[in-house]
Amino acid sequence: MTGPVFESRRTRSLVLVTVVLLGLLIVIPMLVGAYTNWLWFGEVCYRNVWSTVLITRVVLFFAVGLLVSGALFLAMALAYRSRPVFVPPSPSNRGLEQYRNEVLKRRRMLTIAIPLVFGFFAGIAGQTNWDVVQLFL
Repeated sequence: MTGPVFESRRTRSLVLVTVVLLGLLIVIPMLVGAYTNWLWFGEVCYRNVWSTVLITRVVLFFAVGLLVSGALFLAMALAYRSRPVFVPPSPSNRGLEQYRNEVLKRRRMLTIAIPLVFGFFAGIAGQTNWDVVQLFL
């Protein structure tokens, strides 16, 4: 791979617009649902219950996300430190060497982005257990 993945400005713009639109299609229904619940719980005079659920879910999202991100970042840092610095050239390692060079060029970005993405999805999964946490509080 010699050049950037998105060669033209038009392609980059199209990808950016597509990602933003998909993000909006996911986020807007979630916000509408949360606002509807907020109004309903307020109407039946139990808005403090909804606030407790919301705060518990947000705290769980960040706690689980940070825990998973931190563990994955630590594992990646230890794997990078314990890697063999020099790999002797051989016919079987030729393809692997190309991937290794590409990863080393983008090491900092990958070392931050991969744990954040996995932490985000782990936080999403972790916050669904808010009721179990509330049973123990």
